[in-house]
Amino acid sequence: MRAFWWQVSWRVPQFVQGGTIVVNYPNSGNREESFIWGPANHIYYPYKIKPDSIQAGVYAILLDHDAVVKILTRERQVFRKRIIVSTFRNYRNFVILTQPASFSCVQIIDGASPEYSRYEIDPIMVAGPYSELEHIALAEPFKTPPQFLFGSEPEHGWCYYYEKAAYARQKGNWKDVIDIGQQAFDQGYFPSDLIEWMPFLQAYAQAGDVTRLTELAPTISTDSYVALQACRILSAMPGLSPAVLETVDSLYCPE
Repeated sequence: MRAFWWQVSWRVPQFVQGGTIVVNYPNSGNREESFIWGPANHIYYPYKIKPDSIQAGVYAILLDHDAVVKILTRERQVFRKRIIVSTFRNYRNFVILTQPASFSCVQIIDGASPEYSRYEIDPIMVAGPYSELEHIALAEPFKTPPQFLFGSEPEHGWCYYYEKAAYARQKGNWKDVIDIGQQAFDQGYFPSDLIEWMPFLQAYAQAGDVTRLTELAPTISTDSYVALQACRILSAMPGLSPAVLETVDSLYCPE
C-alpha cells in the first residue's frame, strides 16, 4: 500500500475536493472504504475541511458486486459516517486507480478511452468506462506523502517514469512523454506490464515516428489483448499521418 500511494503521488498532483476514487490494490483485498480514503486524505487533504465536523476531502467506493451494480444504474451520491468521519461517495462521478499485478504500476483509467492490463480484475473493466479523469486537478502542485505513514520515497524505477509520462499524456504534452520515456529507457527501465507502453505508443504516433512504432510492434504483439487495444486507441487518434495509420493497421491490428 505504501508503494501504491507513492506512485499515485507521482501521477496525481491533487484530487478535486469532494471527488470519489475507486482503488484496486495488487494481491490484497480492500475490507472497507477507509482503506482507500484514509491514505488518500493523509496525502491530499491532511487538514480539517470544516471547522465543526470531520469530513474527508476525497471519498471512496469499495468496488464489490453491489457497488458495480450501483455504478451501472447511476445511483446518486450517498452519505456515510464512519465512526466520526463523514464521507459522500458518488457512484456517478469517480476515478479509478488500479495496480493489476505486483509487477504493474498504478494505472488510472480514462473512461473516454479505457485501456486495461491483461491482469486487470473484471469489476474494474466493467466500471472502467465510467471513470472520469476530471477528478484529477492537473494544475495543482504535487504532494509528498508524509514519511511517518508512507516511509521514504522509493527508488525512481520504471513506475516513476511511467507515472510522469501518464501525467504528461493527460496534459497533452506528447514531447514530454517521449522525453520521459527516453530517460527511463537510457537507464534500462522498461515495463513488465505491456499496457504501460500505451502513453509512449501514442506519443510516437503523434510525432509521426514510424520507426519507433515498427520497433515496438513485435513486443506489443506478444500480448494479443494489448495489441487489440493499441490498434483501437492509435487508430482513433486524430491528425495522424497516413504513414502512421498504415503502420498501425499493418502491425498492430490483428486480422
